[in-house]
Amino acid sequence: MKQRAQTPSLKSFVGAVLALLSWFCVLGGLASIGLGLAPFIWPHVWLADNLSFFQPLWMAMAVCGFGAGLLGLLAPHRFATIYRTAVTLMAAGLIVWAGTSGWWIYSLPKASIATPSSERKLRVVSINLERTYLRSPALTQFLGETLPDVLLLQESAWGLQRKMLGNDTGRNDIAGEPPYPPFRYSGALGDLTVFSRYPLQDLSETRVSGETRNHWETSDREYVSFKVATGNGTVRLVTVHPTSPRTRSQFRDRQTYFEMLSGELEAFALAGDNTPLLVMGDWNTAPWSAFFVDFLARHDLGTRFPGGFPQTTRFFYDYRLRWLFGANVDHIATSRGLSVSNVRLGPNIGSDHLPLIVDLLP
Repeated sequence: MKQRAQTPSLKSFVGAVLALLSWFCVLGGLASIGLGLAPFIWPHVWLADNLSFFQPLWMAMAVCGFGAGLLGLLAPHRFATIYRTAVTLMAAGLIVWAGTSGWWIYSLPKASIATPSSERKLRVVSINLERTYLRSPALTQFLGETLPDVLLLQESAWGLQRKMLGNDTGRNDIAGEPPYPPFRYSGALGDLTVFSRYPLQDLSETRVSGETRNHWETSDREYVSFKVATGNGTVRLVTVHPTSPRTRSQFRDRQTYFEMLSGELEAFALAGDNTPLLVMGDWNTAPWSAFFVDFLARHDLGTRFPGGFPQTTRFFYDYRLRWLFGANVDHIATSRGLSVSNVRLGPNIGSDHLPLIVDLLP
């Protein structure tokens, strides 16, 4: 008598689906670990350098994959030994990656910390505006509460700002109109704008021509260097905004930008100009990038992060999702003649970047 084939039970079907899903989670977790480790394995490679921007995202994906992989141990697997080995490898990879990433940040050259003092501090605020209007309520409220001595703006779109200011107020400048300090300088490209409570001394602007050309942008950028004389001493500030290294040519443009800046900083040193230095702005470079470390080491600079660890300064899609979909690209770097008393992030002011605030004691 011919036997009838058995119909799989619902329980066995659900178990097979769970086993398959757990495999997807484990493989996704292993892939995330590989992407997170790539910047440390190939530190000077374009693609690996781009992956360094997304360390928090890779870590979140890997941890979720590992958690799901552990739960997947309860599911029935045809190749149970191989599955357990994959989960073990993921655990080992997470430990190695977390240790490497943490040590990398811990070993970065640190800016000097100022001891408590009643001396007047120099407050510098840097914001990538992404064309946010200078009179927008969120921005002006933040500046009115923060009262920066020096304000460094990237993506200021100064030509567009002048037009909007003229249409709005009949005056195509805002310098000296509270909360903006009275002294202003805008670069020829309109990308960088500086406001200061102190006169801008020894001011220079350098334009860096990029090789990237497409229908929506070029990679031509500028950096601005100047000094301010405070009651406690003189400080040289350099505000930066190289191109984002999304393509190979833009990566080379960013490297050219920092190479030119390095040459200028070295020329200051050769000329005997040892004025304490602050380099600040949107570096379009992650703290896990070997190029960030190389620049700090080359010029004997130190850095500090808000709260002591890298946090999102540029977010994607939505401010509320910044911890997952964001990058840490806005930085400070100081010479040994400057002490940092505080560094923190500001609120959402309408841009896709958060303000970076530093208090210095020259």
